Amino acid sequence: MENITHIFASCPRTEEVWQRLGIQPGMEIHPSLVGRSLGLPTSTHVDAILLIFWHIWKSLECGYLRQAHHVECGCLDTHHS
Repeated sequence: MENITHIFASCPRTEEVWQRLGIQPGMEIHPSLVGRSLGLPTSTHVDAILLIFWHIWKSLECGYLRQAHHVECGCLDTHHS
């Protein structure tokens, strides 16, 4: 089912994004976890996770992740005019 958790955390394509950042599937995606994984100063943790979410969303909107993933799990079946 496509929901916010699926889109940003459990979709196999977004899981791949998190894995590249050192976050393993099933781990809580929390600003401090992401920031520590990336070696960022504490003051930037929230900014970093928001930027990652933004790039995931934009990648989905422009079709980059959708094209590679649509057949795999049938998610992201939105149609734009």
